[in-house]
Parts: sequence; C-alpha cells; structure tokens
Amino acid sequence: MRCFRTAIILTIATALLSACAHREGQATTLKSGKVIRLLSTGTVGTTFVIEYCSELPLTERTSLGEETDGIVDSFRNEIARAAHSEVSVWPTVCRRRLVWDGWRPTLIVEENTTFDYVPSASGVWTRRN
Repeated sequence: MRCFRTAIILTIATALLSACAHREGQATTLKSGKVIRLLSTGTVGTTFVIEYCSELPLTERTSLGEETDGIVDSFRNEIARAAHSEVSVWPTVCRRRLVWDGWRPTLIVEENTTFDYVPSASGVWTRRN
C-alpha cells in the first residue's frame, strides 16, 4: 500500500511540474543586448502589459526597476502602437521547485511584482514606482 501511495504522489508531482513547462517564455533580445524570457505582452484594461522572467530576486527593487526601464525602452514601438496611457511591467521569478510536506508534494511556482509607467509631457515613459 505504501509503495502504491508513493507512486501516486510521484505521478501527480510529475504531472504538476510538466503542466507548468509552458511558462518558459520566448527568448527576446533587448536593445541593450540582454536576453530575457518574455512570457507575454498585451492589454489588460487600458494598460499595456509586459511579463517576463527575471533572474533577480524580487527584493532587489532598484535593480529590477533598472531592468524594467530597459524593457520599456526596448518595447517602445509596440507600446506606441497600443496607444495606452499606462504600461505595467511584471518581472516574474520563474524558478519552480517541488517541496515535500511529509508525503504531500507542494509545487512552488512563480512570484512577481509590478512596475508601472506613465508618459511624461515629452512622451518619455517614466516609472511611477
């Protein structure tokens, strides 16, 4: 019985890990030459949204802000075509890991934060936070 239970748990854990594989993102080269894994771009309400995988911890807000500034700069043309009044960039930590609570697997997935931009009078996108 114990072997059967272990096999079921391992099968479920493998399925969960496999189900998340689609979030690997598309390699995208920024103007700076840095390559990011782009997860998505699009519109949410009246905001143009860019979500990407970041290697930086979410606690490093200054470094993340500089990284998102470069991303907004690289997507300037797409942002202009969308003609929205705001841009939101979502750096996402995409490292997945499986932890065990006794016999129960817990899948730790993505964590993210948000940086919001608005255009200045001169048309340059400025970070609000």
